[in-house]
Amino acid sequence: KEAKRIVDDHRVKYNGQGERAFVTHSLDMAFWYDAICSLEPKVFLVDLPPVRNLLTQLKVDGYRIGAITDGPTKQAEKILSTIGVDKNIFSLFIGWELGMPLPKGGSKNVYQKVLSEYALLPKEVMMVGDSLGSDILPASEVGLRVVHIGTHGHSVFPTLKSVAQLSDYLKKITNEN
Repeated sequence: KEAKRIVDDHRVKYNGQGERAFVTHSLDMAFWYDAICSLEPKVFLVDLPPVRNLLTQLKVDGYRIGAITDGPTKQAEKILSTIGVDKNIFSLFIGWELGMPLPKGGSKNVYQKVLSEYALLPKEVMMVGDSLGSDILPASEVGLRVVHIGTHGHSVFPTLKSVAQLSDYLKKITNEN
C-alpha cells in the first residue's frame, strides 16, 4: 500500500512516470521490475468479457489493434490473461523489458516509431488511453487521433467514460466521414 501511495504521488509529480518514485527513493529499476512482475493481477482483476468482445469485434471490423505499455511485458501478459484477452489479438504489442529504456518520455517517440515502422499516416491511427500526460498529449503532438477514457471530460479531446463506449464512438465518427 505504501509503495502504491509513493508511485501515485510520483506519478503526479513526474507526469505519469510513477516508477521514478523508486529511483528517487534509491531503489533500482530491477527491484521495481521484480516487484511489479510478482503482483498477481487475479487478486485485483477479473475476466472482462466486454473488453474481449470489443477487441474481437474491432478485429473482425478490420481494425488493426495495438497495445503500448510502459510496464513490464511479462506483467502486461498476466493482466491480459486475467481479463481474458489473448495477446495475439494485437498487431502491435510494445512493453518494457528490464535493461531497456522505458517506452516513455518517450511516448511521443514511441508513436513516431510506430508510424514509421508500419508506414502509417497519423490520421490512420487512434490512440485510446486513460492518461492525458503519457497517452493523449504525446499522441496528439504527433498528430494521432485520440480518445481519452476517463470520468473527467477534456475540452479539447473526445472523452468516453468507458472503453465499452469505443465501438459506438467509432461507428459515429465513421458515419460522420
